[in-house]
Amino acid sequence: MIARRRGGGEVKVAKRFTATEKWLDPWFCNLSIVDRLFWIYLCDNCDHSGIWQVNLLLVKTYFPGYEPNPAIFGDRLKILTPEKWLLTKFVEFQYGKLNPTNRAHQSVIAKLQKEGAYKGHTSPFQGAKDKDKDKEDVKDVRDGVEGNRKKDWFAKIWLAYPKERRHGKSVAWKRFDKSVQTLEDAKGCARALEAYLKSDVVARGYVMRASKWFEEWEDHVNDDGRNSQSLHDTPNDRRPDISPPREREPATADNVLQRLADSKRI
Repeated sequence: MIARRRGGGEVKVAKRFTATEKWLDPWFCNLSIVDRLFWIYLCDNCDHSGIWQVNLLLVKTYFPGYEPNPAIFGDRLKILTPEKWLLTKFVEFQYGKLNPTNRAHQSVIAKLQKEGAYKGHTSPFQGAKDKDKDKEDVKDVRDGVEGNRKKDWFAKIWLAYPKERRHGKSVAWKRFDKSVQTLEDAKGCARALEAYLKSDVVARGYVMRASKWFEEWEDHVNDDGRNSQSLHDTPNDRRPDISPPREREPATADNVLQRLADSKRI
């Protein structure tokens, strides 16, 4: 951002995020008018690591007769030295979790370490900025660790499906990805496969294509083997996508739940 200077010339001004919701924050609303203005002044004038170089003469220029009292701001303001004050939540708000391999974060970490304000801290300097970290359901499982876990769950269940009918893996994955969001969902899918492989229709030698089964796996969660659909229960023009396997290998779904539970990545 470029600002014009009186008399000509330009001066670079750092950009930073601002918390517009502060006007609804009871803590902020309970401050006096001048304390609110001073807090905004601190947020705008601290350095990139949240440290303000104390300059009371300049403060009095903007706020004649005002004497700042750091205690008013509670744990949001920490006195490092008489000359340096730290806005404790600044780094978390501006950067989230500091990453030592991120070049943009390295100077922030170096400055905080130099001032003794980094080592030993958890949040905000070592805490991840993730508003959904306490939610059990995974909203986006395609990225990061959760995505890898989900693919592991799918791989274990896929390998438990009869080998000769493992067709359409990419389609099966898309259907699994859409219907399974948590570990409990994955366990439910494993139980459904276990029930399906013990059903009457499979016992008679008919096994669905894997891609078809993954589309309707939830229908088999409570399958007791008596209500399984067979070729004779469906008109010829609406037969399910199933056919006799060449040589069906023993069902292995009994081990899937245990493997899911024992997996170190879950």
